[in-house]
Amino acid sequence: MKRNRSGGPGMSAAQALENLLHALDTTRMVDLSHTIEQGMPVYPTHPQYFHMEWNTGDPANLYQLLISEHAGTHLDCPAHFYGNPADPRSVPLEAVPVERFINRAVKLEFLDLPGNRELDAGDLRRWEEQHALLQGSTAAVFYFGWDRKWANLPQGRAFLEAWPGLNRQAAEYLAERRVRLVGTDCLGIDGSSTSDLGAHYVLLENGILIVENLKNLGQLPGEFLLLTLPLKIKNGTGCPVRAVAIY
Repeated sequence: MKRNRSGGPGMSAAQALENLLHALDTTRMVDLSHTIEQGMPVYPTHPQYFHMEWNTGDPANLYQLLISEHAGTHLDCPAHFYGNPADPRSVPLEAVPVERFINRAVKLEFLDLPGNRELDAGDLRRWEEQHALLQGSTAAVFYFGWDRKWANLPQGRAFLEAWPGLNRQAAEYLAERRVRLVGTDCLGIDGSSTSDLGAHYVLLENGILIVENLKNLGQLPGEFLLLTLPLKIKNGTGCPVRAVAIY
């Protein structure tokens, strides 16, 4: 059904586009992605990033990128942990509907937690009791303040140690709330002390995307529009993203 400018029936596609563009002109955008560069922190078992000049006599400047799917600010899709194509839980990157990368997000702030702390379902339940914002949102973004530790190695080694995250029960709680994306400013959505990567398994099994290594979450209000569009990679398990918040 068409809507008019006030949201009722009768609005044309042109009117809807005009209203959207006007809204964008009056909002603020915040870059939530770290710069991809050689020497940045990466997960200890993942390959390093290399940016190499490709010099074949072409008059244009050209570089070849050698990069993990899970480097920098990046997105995990279900195929990251469910790699068997015969498994219905295994959804590769190119098969994820594009609308899943654009979400109404809520920020959950848990600053200055002890090292290795993993949030559980009780922590999220208490947060909801105080804020009541998860209902109706499609993304839950966790602000631990961990991006303050991000730096090129060796200074950035602290980013790779003792980070907080979610445990399996917290992930199950988010799945019950029917979010479709979970983000964090830490190296991984599971805390560094995890023994089973339970949050990864639960979220991805339920088709919930994960975005890791976010930054600038402290600049955001409690709710915002989150864009995390990856490249469309055949059989991809993830991809770096230019994450943007709009509010």
